[in-house]
Amino acid sequence: FDDGVALRYSYLHRVQRVFGEDNPNPTLARFMLDAHLLRASLPVGPGTLNGYAYFIDNHTLPLTSHRDLGMRYTAKHDASDGVGWLANAEFATQHRYADGSHLIDTDYALLEGGLVWRGNTVKAGWEKLGGNGLYAFQTPFATLHAFDGWADRFLTTPATGLCDSYLSWSRAFGHVIATVVGHDFNSDHASIHFGHELDASLQWPFAKHWSALVKVADFHAGDVGTDVMKAWISLEYSY
Repeated sequence: FDDGVALRYSYLHRVQRVFGEDNPNPTLARFMLDAHLLRASLPVGPGTLNGYAYFIDNHTLPLTSHRDLGMRYTAKHDASDGVGWLANAEFATQHRYADGSHLIDTDYALLEGGLVWRGNTVKAGWEKLGGNGLYAFQTPFATLHAFDGWADRFLTTPATGLCDSYLSWSRAFGHVIATVVGHDFNSDHASIHFGHELDASLQWPFAKHWSALVKVADFHAGDVGTDVMKAWISLEYSY
């Protein structure tokens, strides 16, 4: 719309999962769905306010069917010759939908702020995926590797929930982009310290269509679990 208001509706019938379409476990290969996703956004002050409602009927795993209702506000201020800033805040609830389990009843929250100065971007944030010991907020369609640590310890939210306090830094050195992220993971319920993690990467788009990536994830377990270290070297061609 002319006043900046935007509306979007999406329908999902099937999603392919990252474990491969030929996975012998059909629940890992794909989800068959009847999902209705609605989103509205409008400019408010220096940022944008988004409201969303997701109604997900999962025919493959009926007990996981749920609805999410939430709002997210994002804002930023660019300053080429000074200090810029950014801020994000979000809250959502998750409840049962269609044949979903009666245990599904939890919430999600995010607070994040950052500064941009002379090519450096520093962000600090806190994210909560609520849990009560029986069920926790789930994000089955999210790019989970990108958010809760590259060591992939939390691809499924623990039943006690997950609280992630994080601090990140990134900067471009010519065409090379450096990123460092530190995480401290705790439960939302039962006061469990899951551990802490340090992630670092270097990305280099060295030619048209080509980029190289080196990254490492170092997770140190707390009250539960085991230590994990992972490293990647990749070469990507895009067209």
